[in-house]
Amino acid sequence: EDGRTTNGLLVQLHDEVMAHRGEVSNFASFLRVTCLRYLRHKYESSQLNLPKPEAKSPVVRMVGRA
Repeated sequence: EDGRTTNGLLVQLHDEVMAHRGEVSNFASFLRVTCLRYLRHKYESSQLNLPKPEAKSPVVRMVGRA
């Protein structure tokens, strides 16, 4: 969205979590949660007029509960 490469985004996220917490105990888990929060934010902010998807997909159910 802001023109970064995937690697650049990962480096930025890693640096930010290191600055905030001083360690990264499970970066893969952090990335999963970050992705889901981003998707939920995008859904809620830009697609408010669309009907909510049916909760048949595990991903939809997870995002809906977060």
